[in-house]
Amino acid sequence: MRQAITARAHPTSAGYRLGPRVRAAAATQPYRRRRGDPAHRPLRIYAVDPELPESDGGVATLNVPWEPLDPGPSGALLVVDGFDRVSGARYLPADLEAPEAGAPGGRAPSVDDPRFHQQMAYAVASHVYAAFTRALGRTPSFAVRAGHAGRARLRIVPFGARGVTGWYDRARGEIVLGYARRKDGHAFAALSHDIVAHEMCHALVDGLRARFDVPMNPDVPALHEALADLVALFSRFGCAALVERAFRRTGSDLRRAAALAAIARQAAGSRHRALRSALGRRGAPRVYDAALPPHRLGAVLVGAVYDAFVEVFERKTAQYVQLAGGGRAPVPGTLAAILARECGALARQFQALCIRAIDYCPPADVELGEFLRAVVTADRDLVPDDAWGYRRAWIDAFRRRGIHPPGVAIEAGEEAIAWAPPDTPLPRAETLRVAALRFGGDPAQPAGPDELERQAHAVGALVTGPGGAWRFGLEAPGRRGNTIAGLPVVESVRALRREAPDGRTRLDLVAEVTQEIAVDEGRGRVVLVGGSTIVIGPDGEVRCVIRKGTWNAERRASRLAYVRSRTGV
Repeated sequence: MRQAITARAHPTSAGYRLGPRVRAAAATQPYRRRRGDPAHRPLRIYAVDPELPESDGGVATLNVPWEPLDPGPSGALLVVDGFDRVSGARYLPADLEAPEAGAPGGRAPSVDDPRFHQQMAYAVASHVYAAFTRALGRTPSFAVRAGHAGRARLRIVPFGARGVTGWYDRARGEIVLGYARRKDGHAFAALSHDIVAHEMCHALVDGLRARFDVPMNPDVPALHEALADLVALFSRFGCAALVERAFRRTGSDLRRAAALAAIARQAAGSRHRALRSALGRRGAPRVYDAALPPHRLGAVLVGAVYDAFVEVFERKTAQYVQLAGGGRAPVPGTLAAILARECGALARQFQALCIRAIDYCPPADVELGEFLRAVVTADRDLVPDDAWGYRRAWIDAFRRRGIHPPGVAIEAGEEAIAWAPPDTPLPRAETLRVAALRFGGDPAQPAGPDELERQAHAVGALVTGPGGAWRFGLEAPGRRGNTIAGLPVVESVRALRREAPDGRTRLDLVAEVTQEIAVDEGRGRVVLVGGSTIVIGPDGEVRCVIRKGTWNAERRASRLAYVRSRTGV
């Protein structure tokens, strides 16, 4: 992932600033369905990559949210660019509204048809965007500049580079996918489900958190990579034919299903290998080690989440597996289909847990153990009664992998791990009560940029008002010795709408406030970022403050050392 980090903010007359994304969030505008529109557009993709035969579940159909499309495809959120930046060729754009592409599933899967490459990149990216929308209960926004008609659209370039690789580029507002010649033909990142989904997740996480990519500790880049792998992996588990075929061949023991746990085979450089695996590779580290590079450290987190997924799957399907003769025995057809549906449904739930947790993470300097706290808190808010032991499975899996929440004994249980409410009540944000909010027709969508700015000013007044900025992870602006604290920045205010299994709907707000702390020493200036994530309830009460201050001397020293090791300052 390649990103340019910016710290621009709009000043106010008060003791805080508004970040540039506050108003910009309204520029991400999905198509609004009209009466008579179809609900979905079915589009065929390679479930893994072109190397997996269709007979093994290698072709799947994704039902992506329907919208009218220009050739590209080009829609309200995504623009696929068919220009080949390697050869200079301009391929015909995929016109999914054309009669020849109107058959169910769109264009037929083909390595040789650039229009299918464009179709697949659009389909997988749209599918991931829809997963984020369901999990968050709102329209996720991109951190890219608005273009035509004030809309922020993400560009996807399927033929953008040499090498079976991909990256998200915030500065250019695009996902770049590459291709390479191999002995047995070409390999394309755009035809790898996992690579497209991985990079789309990077783009969406960047839109959710303004300073989430500032590497103040080794866990920050590792979490980015792990989240992208997990979203891709759980998305692929929704391809029922692929999972069903695996159960028929190797049984229902997901710890033995290496093909299902493989991630990004196209990028591995040889056939039938994967770049990474949720089961871990031979010799790969299995426990937390801060000295590991980002992808390998992220793989430890992926392994922990996958362990929890397998544990819950076994718990929920124990009766079915007994009928099949045990997890290692091949599963007969009808039972394999039932298990595949259960597996897909559970994968969607775990994917939602991962996505929803982002709203409950600190706005900067996040650690892997804090991601566990975020998962547990988000799930407890939505499902107080954890009948199937999802949260217990997560906690046990993280403990076995040596991933511990800072400042909390992981053995203490979920009540201690969940973020606690403020020690003492904070002032109520009366102007952020649900009754005072203005929506754009949908309770999860703000009325527009002016309403977003109004909400951000209310948050700014809250964090700089009576009660002490330190309670929000902030320091008083100004110079103290060799340290300069900048003004707090309100980066975003977003709806947090969730629907519980019992039908209840909860609507909160989640705000993101950051602050830069510049430390001047003989070797140069190092900038750290602190702040807090603030969850505000429907009556304006501050339900939770997830703060990450920079005043702790031990943490500040370790962060300075880490940043210097990366920058040489």
